[in-house]
Amino acid sequence: MKQLQDLKETGRFGPNEKEYIRKDGTRYPLSISGALFVDQTGKQIVWGIIEDITERKQAEEQLRYQGTHDALTGIYNRTFFEVELARLEHSRDFPISIVVADVDRLKFVNDTR
Repeated sequence: MKQLQDLKETGRFGPNEKEYIRKDGTRYPLSISGALFVDQTGKQIVWGIIEDITERKQAEEQLRYQGTHDALTGIYNRTFFEVELARLEHSRDFPISIVVADVDRLKFVNDTR
């Protein structure tokens, strides 16, 4: 096997994240990165890393969920509302109307704290 220092690097790629499908239909994310080398004879050699990033993607999704949902009720929180409102401001559906109703007097309880 050739030594890395004997090769001339001609380019790098990645990291690229792609979702692949197994034969059984399940999906899994991979991160692919590497470099292209040329030896003294002109032969091209690809040196790369392929990494299964399923756990990282699951952690990212969990953090995304926690950032946009109330921990107690599981419904969308104010952060989600503000981001969604900003998105709607720039859509063709603007202006919009928002109806806020206090059906269980929870607002009154919150305001007394």
